[in-house]
Amino acid sequence: MADTGGLALALALAFTSAGAGASAQDGVLAEASVALPDNKKQAHPEAIAQASSQESRVRLDEDHACRDPATQIVPVADFLADVKARRVDADTPEYRPLAVAEPRAPVRYPGPLLLARTPGAVGILLFVETDGSVSKILSVCATDPAFVPFAEQVVRANRYRAATISGKPIPDLAYQIVAYGVGED
Repeated sequence: MADTGGLALALALAFTSAGAGASAQDGVLAEASVALPDNKKQAHPEAIAQASSQESRVRLDEDHACRDPATQIVPVADFLADVKARRVDADTPEYRPLAVAEPRAPVRYPGPLLLARTPGAVGILLFVETDGSVSKILSVCATDPAFVPFAEQVVRANRYRAATISGKPIPDLAYQIVAYGVGED
């Protein structure tokens, strides 16, 4: 991670549970935080606006393809086939989607992209177990591949509240977008 040297960094998370007929369009920016060099957190409009503008580029369409084809890293068919057998049919009114319980990862930015002040985003499919742990992830879309390992670190470090049916935890699939932006501090 590069020294921020007077730049404010934004990390915005958009999160969508894929159960109960939810689509990637259902997600909204759930959190936007900025880490400044002195570790204070505050809103920084320029950095958050950049992150938000990148977030829409890595959303999935109904066919699980990136809305912006230029951001597609890998197709998702094999990943979905692998987790399909473990998913519970969540098409019931008693279904409650999984959620981010504790965002834990600090804002990290790829050094060369930070120096160039390049905003970006990564869309990641994740499979969350009944205990809220992430057992499988797949980075599907990215505005720049250099963001991928940093975004995966965010997703793996977060703690999730498992999806439930009638109060009983179930494993479930979600799509999380990690978006980055840079602004002057």
